[in-house]
Amino acid sequence: MGNKINAIQGQSVICVSKAVTTKASLVIPKLSIYCLALYKVMLDKGTHETPIMHKDRVYRDMLYGNTPSIDAEGRLRPDSWERDFDTQEKTKALMAQITPENFKSGRFGYQTLRHEFMNLNGFDVDGAGNQTIDFDEIIQLKP
Repeated sequence: MGNKINAIQGQSVICVSKAVTTKASLVIPKLSIYCLALYKVMLDKGTHETPIMHKDRVYRDMLYGNTPSIDAEGRLRPDSWERDFDTQEKTKALMAQITPENFKSGRFGYQTLRHEFMNLNGFDVDGAGNQTIDFDEIIQLKP
């Protein structure tokens, strides 16, 4: 594949991304617990990214910018902020403290995880008010 793309001055890239909130990621066993701890650590460090922010950094900084993080195999590693030793150690320590009784507390990233998941489904959207909708007006609309 790389040879064919090179012939037209293209490029194929493998990108290893960080843990992000998606509909699929939340049904992976234990990943939600990991995200609760990881998000809190990364929020405190100022490195947390939503999926859109993460992909924006991949394109803006790594593919079309001049700050790629590349591993020994030549893969883009935007997950380097997540893989940071201190981040992983703090995440492991927080994971050990999460219980069914305290996971919603401010000690973990529950509010961030919940907000991002709700956004994926069109809810809890910043700037969108809880306006009353007149369904009689909507019924009168014609395509």
